Amino acid sequence: MSCQKHTYCTIFYFFHSLTTHTHTHTHARMRAHSHTVISELKELGLLKWQGAWDSSNKGALTKTFFPKVKDRLAKRLQMCLNLSTVITGQGKLRAYLHRFKIIEDLMCRCEMNPQTTDHLTRECTLLSKQRQSLKNSIMKAGGSWPISNTELAKHIHDHIQKVWELHKSRNII
Repeated sequence: MSCQKHTYCTIFYFFHSLTTHTHTHTHARMRAHSHTVISELKELGLLKWQGAWDSSNKGALTKTFFPKVKDRLAKRLQMCLNLSTVITGQGKLRAYLHRFKIIEDLMCRCEMNPQTTDHLTRECTLLSKQRQSLKNSIMKAGGSWPISNTELAKHIHDHIQKVWELHKSRNII
């Protein structure tokens, strides 16, 4: 009897370990498969989003900074009001406020041009020191000036806060 009981126990443990191993192996394959499916769904979602981004007539300025949705997602930006204003051209820019008749004068305080993102990043005489600092940083990293908004997006985050603080301190914005 004990021999028979021992045989049953051995068979039970054999099948138990076999099914456990098979279950674990199957579960691992399912996890790997689901990871592949999730990756493919993300990629399809990005392609669809990129198609909508490309075909939209909205966000023209933002598209100059981030023509590829995937690149924007990869750039882990700490979004704030100031950065959003520069990238979208919407917010506390005189040209934007003038467009909605909130203020009468769209000209920058430097009196050269309307106060737009391009003017602030490339022309405004009141920001020449900050722009020079930005240029130096870009040149040190191997870039050149003038620079496209796409390339500027790689460097601008660090300089936005400095520019905005100067504008606020001089009552430019």
